[in-house]
Amino acid sequence: MKHLLNISLLLLLAILIPAIAAADDFEFDGIYYAINGTEAYVSNNSLRDISGDITIPDSISYNGITYPVTAISDWAFHGCDQLTGISFGNSINYIGEFSFECCNKLSYINLSESVKTIGDCAFGFCTSLKNLTIPNSVTTIRDSAFSGCSKLTSISIGNSLIFTDYVSWFYGCNSLEHITVASDHPNYDSRDNCNAIIATATNKLILGCKNTTIPNTVTSIGGCAFESLTSLTSIIIPNSVTELECGAFEFCDNLSNVIIPNSVTSMDDAFWECEKLSSIFLTGEGGWQAGELPDNISTLNIDDSITSVAGLKVKPTDIFCFATNPPTCDNNSFTDYSGTLHVPATSLAAYFTAPYWCNFNLVGDAVKANNISMDHNNITMLIGDETTLTAVITPENASSNIITWASSNPAVATVVNGVVMAKAFGECDIFAMCLDHKDTCHVVVYKDRLTFDQQEAQVLPNHILTLTPTSLANQLPSLVVSSSDATVAAARLLNGKVQVVGIKEGTATITVSVANGTAEPATCLVTVYTERGDMNVDGYVNIADVTTLIDYLLSGDEESINKRNADVNQDGRISIGDVTALIDLLLSGGN
Repeated sequence: MKHLLNISLLLLLAILIPAIAAADDFEFDGIYYAINGTEAYVSNNSLRDISGDITIPDSISYNGITYPVTAISDWAFHGCDQLTGISFGNSINYIGEFSFECCNKLSYINLSESVKTIGDCAFGFCTSLKNLTIPNSVTTIRDSAFSGCSKLTSISIGNSLIFTDYVSWFYGCNSLEHITVASDHPNYDSRDNCNAIIATATNKLILGCKNTTIPNTVTSIGGCAFESLTSLTSIIIPNSVTELECGAFEFCDNLSNVIIPNSVTSMDDAFWECEKLSSIFLTGEGGWQAGELPDNISTLNIDDSITSVAGLKVKPTDIFCFATNPPTCDNNSFTDYSGTLHVPATSLAAYFTAPYWCNFNLVGDAVKANNISMDHNNITMLIGDETTLTAVITPENASSNIITWASSNPAVATVVNGVVMAKAFGECDIFAMCLDHKDTCHVVVYKDRLTFDQQEAQVLPNHILTLTPTSLANQLPSLVVSSSDATVAAARLLNGKVQVVGIKEGTATITVSVANGTAEPATCLVTVYTERGDMNVDGYVNIADVTTLIDYLLSGDEESINKRNADVNQDGRISIGDVTALIDLLLSGGN
């Protein structure tokens, strides 16, 4: 916790050592500057009562000379609690230590592409900051630069930032749910939309957040990668991981469920001070290799393919062992035998006589989950919508029934216990996971929703049907209309309406959408039909149909008529009686 001491000492210095303006400080548009050779910088004598949104200009004029503004000095805006937004000019390359720390109403930062370095605690404890984009120009971020930004949810990192194995920049950012690294970064990535930072060459995950899904290509979790992330409640470690470095999940106060594969060979104090960690599931094939587990777990689950559990040193209240044959134990596997051992019903006798296992109170009720499925696999939502997905584990009596939820892109949609909240336009996948089983629901979030005044409609061939789409007036020019089968019915947009012309019998789905894809499309299922007496299926019943019917009766050419429509009197056969009925139909002007 050395960095915490450093932060405390620096805060103390901030109180004891007031900022003293340089002799040549001058004010320009309410902000103090100083000159350094041919350049200007924002001095640490900036007014503490500055408020609202401000912009640091590209340059300023002083005594008739124009100077580019290249830096923000240390402590410059420290404690400006009425500052709400900051934009940096295109000459700024350095943002000093503590320069915006404790600006607790600062809600946005626009970093220019000229910024190269962000100093220690530069934006520490800016508790209103929600989103952060680090441009490609930034190469260096110092310790705790954004620590304590408790509402920060999203970080996007450019392609030039130089990392270390231990990233302390975002310590205490417990709302963090979305992390991306530029796809062209040469050394780091956020592969598979994992919401984490991974060292590409070593496959080490060095920073995660509450929505991190660890990819199956990661081989180690770095020290303090999830340190003090109190919003983290569960984590699944894939079987590609061999090492959990010291303190990887330390002080994750609400972490309660963890799945650890037996591929892990080292996990030295990875879960130190995780006080609520109550359930661990050991999975994978073969023997447990990583040594002892945290001693405060109350429920230990052991997969049916685990063959040995030597050296666990645990004393859980409940053990669920799904293996048919008892895994090998040693005298360091359990430090207490007062708990209950749940095993498969057909293996009760085997555990009853197995070394070490025989010391437990035995119950034959362990049933492993073999599948998980959601009630929806595709949904559409509008920004701000909330919907609940239900996941079902089978068999119903599975002992291992803990469901873990995750989103592939929490910036688009988040999920908590199955409740999906749409955040922004885009697409993502929602995952429901139980052990090594997973089901997926694809979510598309739109800004608006189009609808037709009809969801189903009918039209005759050579007739036009008009559909009215709902849309904002300024969207009308950008609407796009299509038909799923233009040989059955074709569609066009005319004066904000959708006109559909019937071509031949059949069905076609007519779709209207916004060209930029931001609105959910509207659809109408159109059926093109013909009426009794329409021999040539042209959409009209007239004297030509009488001629066609007579020609058929004389020639017997079935290709020349629609036989269903030719049975005008509906007696089940086509005869001269249908000619009479058709003439009567024409004379009466209807069916």
